[in-house]
Amino acid sequence: MLAATPALAGADDYRFELAAKPVRAGDVTLVRLRLMHLPDGQPVAGAILLPPRLEMGMGPGAMAAPAKIAAPPGPGLYAVETRPSMGGEWQLSLSAKVPGEAATLRGRIALDLGQ
Repeated sequence: MLAATPALAGADDYRFELAAKPVRAGDVTLVRLRLMHLPDGQPVAGAILLPPRLEMGMGPGAMAAPAKIAAPPGPGLYAVETRPSMGGEWQLSLSAKVPGEAATLRGRIALDLGQ
């Protein structure tokens, strides 16, 4: 006897991407994001973002800057408020829990925060 089992999506089926160019206001930069479900090309609503990390450089000499989850700018969108100490190339590391997914999704976005 054969039984059908539901197909489970994996963490590789998702990707974080910029929804718009980062916006700077004073010393705060707002980064608007989408979490995309790659198999159907649709944005994911209802994910819970975990505390993000903003870093410049790699390895032990990497410089970190404050980053926190901000109010979502609209349906299917997410936002991170950052306070980089200088302009340049930064990496935003993100994690999220998506309803129905067992794994925590992780991703990185390269940001040019020229100031």
